[in-house]
Amino acid sequence: MRLGILLLVFLLVACSDVSAPAQLPATPTPLRFTPIGDALARPLPLEGADVTTLGYVVVDNTGARLLDGLSFSAGSTPRPLADMTRQIWLGSTVANDIGEALRTAGGTRYGIVVARGQLEGPGAYGPGGSYRYQMSGPHLQPLAPQETTVGALLDSAAAYEGRLVRIDGALLARSDSALLVDHLGSGGLPAPGARQIKLRGPLRDNALLGRLHAASGGAIHFGQVQVEGFWRGGALTPLSLLPIGS
Repeated sequence: MRLGILLLVFLLVACSDVSAPAQLPATPTPLRFTPIGDALARPLPLEGADVTTLGYVVVDNTGARLLDGLSFSAGSTPRPLADMTRQIWLGSTVANDIGEALRTAGGTRYGIVVARGQLEGPGAYGPGGSYRYQMSGPHLQPLAPQETTVGALLDSAAAYEGRLVRIDGALLARSDSALLVDHLGSGGLPAPGARQIKLRGPLRDNALLGRLHAASGGAIHFGQVQVEGFWRGGALTPLSLLPIGS
């Protein structure tokens, strides 16, 4: 019976509203950008295309590249969630202008940026020609996530459209979908009246799943996380999920 309840709750987004509407946040103009995955999925002209996108810039001793996600659950060094063919090479010097805005972990510097430049590819770019895409003449703007909650995001969804946010909550994930819930009850079930938002796309961070609790023979994982991602079209696209208290 408990398993059946868990599966039912996981599949349905609760429609009850148990908290008072939050005041509209005072935020800047929404970001206008093309997600990295969408930009790479479109055919590019031979001369490249001007693109504005958003993601993690990662800098090491080989240079800088732009990623659509990082894992912070597999050791001290953040790990890309996409292989090198789905990363965008930025060059060996571009990060010099934003170095002070980057964080450091395990010998790697990283941070979320809005990147503007000429997207080229597919081809062979960077060290050893390992990258299929590059951005020439990139301009990087460091971006800080806006702290919010599940309830505030739902109450002011239109105001958060196109924004980068950081949210703490309880993750409920299975192979093809995931939810972020503001309160969990016993045994990994959402608490009565809990509010929840959908995470876009299946989770790619297998290292994170290994640090969460498992239910239903490992088909469902749950636990407290911090999510950094952007809100668009009624769903949250995660760039990273950091386990909390595990």
